[in-house]
Amino acid sequence: MSTFNQLTERVDTLLHGYTVNSEASTWLTTSATTSTTSLTVYDTSVIGRGYIQINDEMLYVNTVNPASSTLTLAPWGRGQRGTTAAAHAANDRVTVSPLFPRNEIKRAINDTINAVYPAIFGVGQTEFSFVAAKTTYDLPDEAENILNLAHSVIGPSNEWLPVRAWQLDRLANPTTFGTGGNLGKSISVYSPIVPGRKVNVVYSKRPTLLSAATDDFVTVTGLPSYAEDVIIYGAAFRMISFLDPSRLGPQHAAADILDSQQTARSGETASRFLFGIYQQRLNECAENQRRQFPVRSHYQR
Repeated sequence: MSTFNQLTERVDTLLHGYTVNSEASTWLTTSATTSTTSLTVYDTSVIGRGYIQINDEMLYVNTVNPASSTLTLAPWGRGQRGTTAAAHAANDRVTVSPLFPRNEIKRAINDTINAVYPAIFGVGQTEFSFVAAKTTYDLPDEAENILNLAHSVIGPSNEWLPVRAWQLDRLANPTTFGTGGNLGKSISVYSPIVPGRKVNVVYSKRPTLLSAATDDFVTVTGLPSYAEDVIIYGAAFRMISFLDPSRLGPQHAAADILDSQQTARSGETASRFLFGIYQQRLNECAENQRRQFPVRSHYQR
């Protein structure tokens, strides 16, 4: 499955398919620390005063020295537009005025992961040993709904039988139940189970957001692998409006160039198209999960 960085690249590739513009770029010839304010690059001819992007960081260039191939940043030029100053290695790509900043793409990916719940959800599981004198057991705070409850049986069959009588409490006493937050989660089991047998709880949860570049989509979010393209299209429709030339001032020289290549509100049109694909795939994935985890009847006290 894709990592956070790979998802970002896929969204960026999809977005660039809607534009004839390609950002100018070069690369660092020496490394930079988190506090470096003078950068050495291979080619300064493509860079002027303004924003550049290195990996996920946005930086602001104040002056360019072609003779020494150096860029001098503004005193406040590191970690611009909500990014964080980071160390960069020689040969890292330098993108000039990126159309789709990577940090914005990553934010759009996480916004989409948040938005797909509860239509599609993450899946988690936990186990506990059944105790004869105990009916109520702690659940992880992330548990939202019970998808399946089963217990192991005695003998060599290794069979797991469904538990038919149970009750979920989402407002359990946080002092007794729950490992964090203000609310506890617990489950009460009323079915006759042999003491010492394992009880397995499969539950739905809100997807976990991605953070590290190497975060695996399925492992971290808990979403099914077939939901990956849902997140890609969802992030793309959030980002595509960055293309709209009507965002530029009417006297801006770049507006005339862009308007000759695409009409005003073209970003909005593309956004509606991508949203339609996103909505269709979201519905398909939701239906897949409903078939995978059908509603199971159970008894409550």
